Amino acid sequence: MRAAEHGYSVTYPPAKAAMKRLESLGILREVTGASYGRIYLCERVLQTLDPPPLDL
Repeated sequence: MRAAEHGYSVTYPPAKAAMKRLESLGILREVTGASYGRIYLCERVLQTLDPPPLDL
């Protein structure tokens, strides 16, 4: 959340709301299960950057 705050020059509440919205849309997934220091994953981005190998 802090990276979103600083990267987009917003305060914590709107950053948290945006992350929750992206999570509810299935775009982000929280992967730590923690209540503090959460890490979010965007599988679509990871798949684009590291696609599965092609069967040739």
